[in-house]
Amino acid sequence: MNVRLRRAAIAVAAGLTLSVTGCSSSGGDSDRPPLSQRDAPAEDDAEPVGDDSQDDASAGPDTQAPGDLAPGESYTWPGGLSLTIDALTEVDTAGLDEWSQPEGDTLFAVTISLTNDGDRPADLDSVSFDFQGATVGGEVYFEYHDDDEELTGRLAPGQTVTKRISRSMDTEAYGREVVITAYYWGDEGTDFLGDDPEWVATIE
Repeated sequence: MNVRLRRAAIAVAAGLTLSVTGCSSSGGDSDRPPLSQRDAPAEDDAEPVGDDSQDDASAGPDTQAPGDLAPGESYTWPGGLSLTIDALTEVDTAGLDEWSQPEGDTLFAVTISLTNDGDRPADLDSVSFDFQGATVGGEVYFEYHDDDEELTGRLAPGQTVTKRISRSMDTEAYGREVVITAYYWGDEGTDFLGDDPEWVATIE
């Protein structure tokens, strides 16, 4: 904006301010009682404080997010497949020739249970996990132990299966708390943008 246009804009703004001020002064402010003598709004008419923020929060998608689950607690997807993270257990690596333990790393076994409470077979190949350190972050590495069992195949309605998978993490650097996020893509109409269940567990 050049100088001429800017001055014109300032003049227009000043004129509008004077017009509003004139209207207000002609409304009889001197005849209005002081604030202390005015009637307070009735309770029914008064707008409750905080209602709007509460309504917005309850309407938002975050209110439907599953909270952190503890070992032994279950999450059930809409199709009826239920998952439980049973325990995280440190593995003694003294006799494991196939695993070379980096300094600070802890090998641990994750025991999980899956129950199909739905009315159709559940595709276990559609189940996956993400592991992260819960204390100060930290990457968790995929491992494979002889006692591990792959999540594969189909689980019939009414059936339960228990599996074991192995992971490792530098517990000296990141602590022993682990966040486990589970994903399942086997249900029709799965909301891929929705929240996924998370467990917070300690390597025992």
